[in-house]
Amino acid sequence: SCSAGTYKTEKMVSCVSCPAGSTSTEGSGYCSCKAGTHWNETTCEICSDNFVSPQGALQCTECPAGSKSLDNGTSCSCPVGRQWRWDGKTNGTCEPCLHGSYKAENMQICAA
Repeated sequence: SCSAGTYKTEKMVSCVSCPAGSTSTEGSGYCSCKAGTHWNETTCEICSDNFVSPQGALQCTECPAGSKSLDNGTSCSCPVGRQWRWDGKTNGTCEPCLHGSYKAENMQICAA
């Protein structure tokens, strides 16, 4: 099996090093890319405009209608009173701020 930092798909004969800026666990068939990019079977590819991804994503997710991508494709903008939160590797949503916190128009995350 492949060592950490390398990957091998079923079609490959030997293990290959993950691209710079990405990692893998021992025996992995893919590399874990940084947030704002996704693994496309050979490299870390930057998400298109209005698409976002968390670290380790295998695909980018489109921002909801009326929202736009922020921070180099790592989160989507949310309306007042809500902030972006990832739930796993593919699902993200604008969730309400916790009780006692708020988010104004020009803020990206809720604050107390």
